[in-house]
Amino acid sequence: MRIATKVVATLLLLSLMTVGMFAAGSQEGAISKEKLVITVRPFTMRGTTLAPDSPTELWIEEYFNVELEPWYGIDNYDTEAVNVRFASGDIPDFLGGFSASWVDLGIVKELSQDMIRRYMPGYMKWADHYLGDKVWQRTVVDGTNYAVPTALSMASTGKVMGFRADWLRNVGFEPEPVPGTSFFKGPDTLEEIEEILLKFRNEDPDGNGKKDSYGYTVWKNSALFNSNFLPNVFGAYGIQLFTWDVKDGEGYYSMVDPNYREALKYVNTWWEKEIIHPDTVTMVRADMLRAMSNNEFGAWSDLDAWQSNVVGGPWGAYREKNPDGDIAYSITPARPDGQRGTWFRDPNWNPWAIGIKASDEVTVKILEMVEEMYTDADVYARIFYGGAQGDTWEWNADGYAVPIKGRAAKDSAASTALGVRMIIGNIPHIVPPVDKVYIEPRRHALQTFLEENQVFGPGYGFRPAFNDEERALLSNVSTIEQEFAWQAVTGQIDIDAAWDGYVKNMMDAGLRKLLETVKTQG
Repeated sequence: MRIATKVVATLLLLSLMTVGMFAAGSQEGAISKEKLVITVRPFTMRGTTLAPDSPTELWIEEYFNVELEPWYGIDNYDTEAVNVRFASGDIPDFLGGFSASWVDLGIVKELSQDMIRRYMPGYMKWADHYLGDKVWQRTVVDGTNYAVPTALSMASTGKVMGFRADWLRNVGFEPEPVPGTSFFKGPDTLEEIEEILLKFRNEDPDGNGKKDSYGYTVWKNSALFNSNFLPNVFGAYGIQLFTWDVKDGEGYYSMVDPNYREALKYVNTWWEKEIIHPDTVTMVRADMLRAMSNNEFGAWSDLDAWQSNVVGGPWGAYREKNPDGDIAYSITPARPDGQRGTWFRDPNWNPWAIGIKASDEVTVKILEMVEEMYTDADVYARIFYGGAQGDTWEWNADGYAVPIKGRAAKDSAASTALGVRMIIGNIPHIVPPVDKVYIEPRRHALQTFLEENQVFGPGYGFRPAFNDEERALLSNVSTIEQEFAWQAVTGQIDIDAAWDGYVKNMMDAGLRKLLETVKTQG
C-alpha cells in the first residue's frame, strides 16, 4: 500500500504544532531526571511479531530508566503494515531506519551533526573511521541532516578467492599459515593462481586417477553473471563489476569500461584452458555443493561470510568429507604490472532516524542509549542475546560473546519472544567492540585479516536512485550485459570485434539516459 503524501502531510501538520524543531542551531531542552516514555519501532525476527514486556524490553527500561512503548503485533519486515501506521500518524520516536522520502512526508526530525557527535562520540569515532568524508552522505537531504549514519565494518572487506588447501599441497604449493587463525594464505599473483588452477585440472589433485577436476566455479543463486565471478581478476584490471559512479564529471558504469573488455579477454583464456568448470554458466548453489562433494573443483570466490563458513556452503560440503580440511585464501593477487584489487561493498549502510514527534529530551536520550549500546560490549551482548551473561551467552577465551548451547534461542519465534536485538537489530553498526558479539569468531578472524591485507579495489561507486521508468531501462541494459558477459567468457564471440556494438546496444537500450541521471547524483 502506498502512503498518500497529502494525507500524511495533513495528519502530521497537526502534530508539528506541538513539536519543537531540534535542528542545527536550536536550543536543546533541559534533561529530565524523570523516567521518559519512548515509542519504538522495534526490531523483530523476520515473520514474527513482538509481544508486550519481553525480557529485553524490561531490561532496557530498567537499565536506561525509561518506559518503552514498542509497536506490538507487527512484523518489522512488513513494509505495508509499517506504512499504514505511518499514514495514520503513528510516528514512533525511534524509527528504526531512514528513507529520504520520509522527509517529504514529514516523518523524521532534523538532527544537527554537531548534536549527534556530542552525544555519540564513541559511535561516531567508528563511523568516521570506516566512512571518512562520506560519513553524512546518506543522512543529508537538501542540505539538512535528518539521520544518524551507520558504518558496517563487515562491508569493509572485499571478495576473496578460497582454495582447498589439500589440493594446493597435492599439486606442490604449500600455503602459508596465518598466525592466530585456522586458515592459510594462498598464491599472491594471477600468474601463480593460473598455474595452480591448471594443475587442479591436469594433475589429478584428488588422486582418483581421472582427469575430472577443474580449478574454479562460481557460488550463485541463478544463471546470472554476478559479482562473485573472479572479482580479484576483474579488480586487478581496475574493474568492480556492476558499479555506478561519476568520474571526470560524467556518469560512469563499469560494464562499458574498456578495462572490462580487457579483463574479459584474460578470463576467456582461463575458459579455453579448461580452468573454469564447464557448467559454471548454468550452475546454481545446489549444483555447486554437489560438485564440491564430488571433488569437481578446488577454488571459488565470495565475501568473508561464506568464505569463513565451514558448516554450510561449499566449505561445508568440503568439510563433510574432509573434516580437518584446510582452507587457503588468495588476498587481492597482483597482475604482472603489480595492479591489485577486488570487489568491495560500500560500508556506508542504512542510517536511522528519530520521529518528528520526539521531544528534544527524548531525542537526546535515544542518542545516549544507542551510544552506550555500541560502546559497551556487555550491554550490546545483553540485548543481542536477550539474556544475561551466563544465562544465554558467555565470553569465550578469545574474547568473543558466544551463545550457550541449549540456552540461547533456537529460532525466530523464540528470539522475538525474548525481544532480542529490539533496537540494535535496526542499526547494523557492527564495529569494535560489538563486532566480537555479532560476528562469529571464525568470520571475525578472516574479516580482520582481510581488512589488514586486502588492496581496495577501483571503488564501489554509489547506488543511484532510479525512478520506475529508469528501472525499466535498467532491466533492458541488464539483459544485454548478461548475454555479452557469458558469451565473452565462454568464447562464443570475438570480444574485440563485438565490443563497439555491445556498447552501442547498451547505450541505445537506456544506458545513455541512466548515465545522465547518475551524473546528477554523484
